[in-house]
Amino acid sequence: MARGRKTGGRQKGSRNRAAAEARAAAEATGILPLDYMLSVMRDPAADNKRRDAMATAAAPYLHSKLNAVDAPADIEEKPKVSVAISFVDPPASADDD
Repeated sequence: MARGRKTGGRQKGSRNRAAAEARAAAEATGILPLDYMLSVMRDPAADNKRRDAMATAAAPYLHSKLNAVDAPADIEEKPKVSVAISFVDPPASADDD
């Protein structure tokens, strides 16, 4: 690490050469799997169960999953406690006479 920060290297989100070449080869040979799933899903003549299955299979490629969030438990409201402070004079000692 130079100058206290990361320098050089691959930019965040960039694809490597192998992935780019594989995608280009897949596009050159025909329709991609995701495109096929979406076309079946959008085909009104297809069986509804098949359309649902294609939508379920394609969803992870298009939409991120939501993270689970812990809901707060129902907490019983504690009764309010009041505190009273009073100042009392100290008792007179026998030395004060």
